[in-house]
Amino acid sequence: MPGEEEFVLDAFAQLCETHPRLNLIIAPRHADRFDAVEKILERRGQRWMRRSQLPHADHRSGNILLLDTIGELAALFHYATAVFVGGSLVANGGHNIL
Repeated sequence: MPGEEEFVLDAFAQLCETHPRLNLIIAPRHADRFDAVEKILERRGQRWMRRSQLPHADHRSGNILLLDTIGELAALFHYATAVFVGGSLVANGGHNIL
């Protein structure tokens, strides 16, 4: 959800101070948010890459993956130690991952 990325990125940056090998996947719910999230990441100066640029992107270029593709999120859940599904940090009501 718009507005939640900043909260998540702040928490991620703080966690990386003590756990530098952490990775984050940001998966906007709608494709029209891909570019907006990219601008947030660029503005913050965080190391990131787009899923659509893999495997051509340098995997060492960032620990944040912007999932800018459709239909791949469910396959990535099994790699996660923790998952945050957006919609609950702003007045929206949350989402169901099922």
